[in-house]
Amino acid sequence: MTDEAYKQIVYAPTGTLNKSEIVKGSTVSLNALKKNQQIKTALERIEDGLRERGILPPLAKTGSGASPKSPRRHDPKANASLKADQRASALEKELVALRAENAQLKASLSRYGELSEVIGELGLIPR
Repeated sequence: MTDEAYKQIVYAPTGTLNKSEIVKGSTVSLNALKKNQQIKTALERIEDGLRERGILPPLAKTGSGASPKSPRRHDPKANASLKADQRASALEKELVALRAENAQLKASLSRYGELSEVIGELGLIPR
């Protein structure tokens, strides 16, 4: 295979060759590719050689020693926390809009306040 062909079958999250693509282009089954120790070591040697030549990216680290397929723990409060954050954001937006409306209404009220003073002093509506 050419270097360009190897670049086409890189599995980006881990920086290794995509096993499914290798199976499609060969007579080896996916089960043999994953379980057969001789095939695994040969594939690792090929990947190491490609990494030395700069064709494959460095191996991606898989967290703090946990296997990449280990299940994540369900956090029952995560959904409630997300909803609370969204609700708080919506309330903050509404508060800003209401404060702007309040300022506008106060400005309108101050105009009519002067008119109310004149009516109170004269007892008549000025023309």
